[in-house]
Amino acid sequence: MSMKQQIVRKLGVGVVSALLVGALAAPASAQMGPAFAQGEYATEGYFAILMVEAMKLNVRQTWNKENAIQGLQNLGMEPLDGWDADAVLTEGEMVHLLRFIDIPIYTENPEREVTVLEARSIIKKFQRRFVVNVEAFLLNDGTTLTAVDEWTMMHPSP
Repeated sequence: MSMKQQIVRKLGVGVVSALLVGALAAPASAQMGPAFAQGEYATEGYFAILMVEAMKLNVRQTWNKENAIQGLQNLGMEPLDGWDADAVLTEGEMVHLLRFIDIPIYTENPEREVTVLEARSIIKKFQRRFVVNVEAFLLNDGTTLTAVDEWTMMHPSP
């Protein structure tokens, strides 16, 4: 057997091996669920944290799932079935919560589970809508100041 034939034979074995390993590995990733490629699923508690941070509810507060849920409850915001901080967030619950702050969002699949990436993306997309709840700070001279320039938020540049 010539040197050229040996190289071709080794390459052929390598290609077949790579295809075989790829075929065996594919079913393992498919079993991890549809969110595997996008990240893990968001919980109601995680989404509550995203919401209070976007609202600038209390910029001095370090938010966790419990106090974020309490903060939203104090504003009268609650999912239809009540809060469960560790439950996976569904599109229906997310839409319901966003409707409290007049975000025009709909879903065709309310039972679909929301990934962390999707939850963060939806908050970012509607960031300006959350500023309605910006906290006003009382300064020493008796004037107030907000954490965000509200005129700029209401009149974005093109």
